[in-house]
Order: sequence, then structure tokens, then C-alpha cells
Amino acid sequence: MRTAPYTWLPRTPIPLVGFDRKYGETTEIDVPTLREHTTLRFTNPVPLKSSAVGRTLIQAVRFTFAADRREHFIAEALRNARGSLANEPGCLRFDVLVDPDDPLVFYFDEAYEDEAAMELHRDGENFQRFIKAVSEYADGPTPRFTGTTVEDPAA
Repeated sequence: MRTAPYTWLPRTPIPLVGFDRKYGETTEIDVPTLREHTTLRFTNPVPLKSSAVGRTLIQAVRFTFAADRREHFIAEALRNARGSLANEPGCLRFDVLVDPDDPLVFYFDEAYEDEAAMELHRDGENFQRFIKAVSEYADGPTPRFTGTTVEDPAA
């Protein structure tokens, strides 16, 4: 089972965490959060698994919601991301991002092997459970962009 990469940027400033890394090698870092004794552990970077055909489909979508639902939205979004990565073979990456200027705007940055894998995700249990859980208060998913990776002939 793969573990999901997540990016979380709180509106309240926290100490910056510096670390050395080489692309493709994982480095674990601890990031302090808003609570004094709470830390999130990230594995960075999480290399993107290349697709079977060499081109990866990338999609970013946007969600907005009311302040009183933020914690619930985060919990559901992370459950969706973890479940998608663990149970959908064509899901290569699923990052949950918060807008640095607005803590009520979130983005999902997703990567799939192909269009069929993306459709499997949209029709799948994880996404459907997520939409059902947040549809009463969240606006989205609003597509931001969809594209495929560009092959580097020199690689």
C-alpha cells in the first residue's frame, strides 16, 4: 500500500522547516502545526510513478467552503486521497493543498496513468463517499486545469 503525499499550508505563520534532498530520494521531515505539540510527518519528495505509456494525466480541482466546516473538509479530503492512492491502481499522486492566501480554498493535485484511471477515480467509492460527505457545504470540484506530461526525449 502506498502512503499519500499531502501539502498543508496554514494561514498562521509557522517556523520554516529546511532540509536537504536529491530528487527521487525520499527524506522524512517533521513540520510543526498550529498546536504546540502536534507535528505532521511528510515524506518529501514522493517521486511520481511514471505511467505505462509514458504520459501522465494531471488534474487540479478547487473547493471552497465555510470556515466552520474546515476541519471536516480536511478530514474527508485526506480520507479521499489516502483511499484513492491505496485502492486505485491508476492513481499515481493525490495532493491536498490549501491556498496560502485563503484557508477556505483547497486544491486537489492529482495524477493518473490515463483517462480511464481518472474516470475510475470519479466513479469510485472514495470519491463518491467524499462528495456525499462535503456536498452540502462545499463548492466544487471546480476544474482548474487538466493536462498530460511532456516526454523528455533526452531522459
